[in-house]
Amino acid sequence: MASTQEIEGPWNSATIKVVKEPDDKIRVLEFFCSNFIQEEPTLKLLGSTEELRHDLELMVRKMLDEELTLVAEEDGEVAAVWISYNNTDIGVANSAEGKLYLQILDDAEKAVDFGQVFGTSDYCTMFGVLVAPKFRRQGLATELAKRSLALFLQNGKTHTVIKCTSPFTRSMMVRLGFEEIGKLGYDQIVNEAGEKVFSENELDPRLHYVTVYGKMEVVPLKL
Repeated sequence: MASTQEIEGPWNSATIKVVKEPDDKIRVLEFFCSNFIQEEPTLKLLGSTEELRHDLELMVRKMLDEELTLVAEEDGEVAAVWISYNNTDIGVANSAEGKLYLQILDDAEKAVDFGQVFGTSDYCTMFGVLVAPKFRRQGLATELAKRSLALFLQNGKTHTVIKCTSPFTRSMMVRLGFEEIGKLGYDQIVNEAGEKVFSENELDPRLHYVTVYGKMEVVPLKL
């Protein structure tokens, strides 16, 4: 089993650690929410409004409290963040956009019977990764993913899931041995009246769908 020292520590010119301290949580929250809402395809589709950002902050704040998030820093600057949490309810949203974002995540999850696929409902969820532009294409996101899996194992979790909307993240998870276990196109999403939420003109078939990937057995990966 990986030790905390193996999960935390240097990587190239950066240092990776578990986000625990209040000051670190504030910095990570600001870095992630300010940038993720501008880059993640679903949030961009929903408008990237201030109300949506506030709801995203509420969700991420709950995730950070579970201490399953990793941050990479270089010279005091946040280089990258990988946010994860236990299989718990993050359903906090006040805006219409935030509620729809949660619905999309929930609908994607309902498309998969995790109890049947995993044989357990006790698993970790990888929520999102964000790498600052000048640190991209260096393997940092992959390194954070590997160390996140080691962190899950340290916490007794043997299964994990991620709902991907980014083409980059999809390909990375496949390389890491994740299997596709579900998929939800945004043309399938309906409101309480049974009406489609998005029109065809709004949707890009290359971007606007969620692929659910599962890691059937979390095992130590070479760090």
